[in-house]
Amino acid sequence: MKRCRLSRLAGMLLLAGACGGHPSRKDCEHATDHMIDIFTAPRVPDGKGVPTELSQAAETWKKALKEKDPVRGKLVETCQSEMTGASISCILAAVDEVTLAKCFGG
Repeated sequence: MKRCRLSRLAGMLLLAGACGGHPSRKDCEHATDHMIDIFTAPRVPDGKGVPTELSQAAETWKKALKEKDPVRGKLVETCQSEMTGASISCILAAVDEVTLAKCFGG
């Protein structure tokens, strides 16, 4: 269900980007928060569950980055001035660091 919503949002952003201009602040906030989600996701070996304490620590870190870290605001500003709707769509479709890096030519 969540992936469906992200796919629809990504599609809408792609259409918006095709019309020219830069993404909105709200679109950039979504993209920035999605990048934070990817970067803070706990890494465990395949087939292993995420220990509760690791999951809680990741949530605490994610919340701090989204609510208190001044870098988030700078990322949103950079997104608004330098990215396109296609960039936002790529970021929102990313599921891990590897697919996210492809959005930036990596």
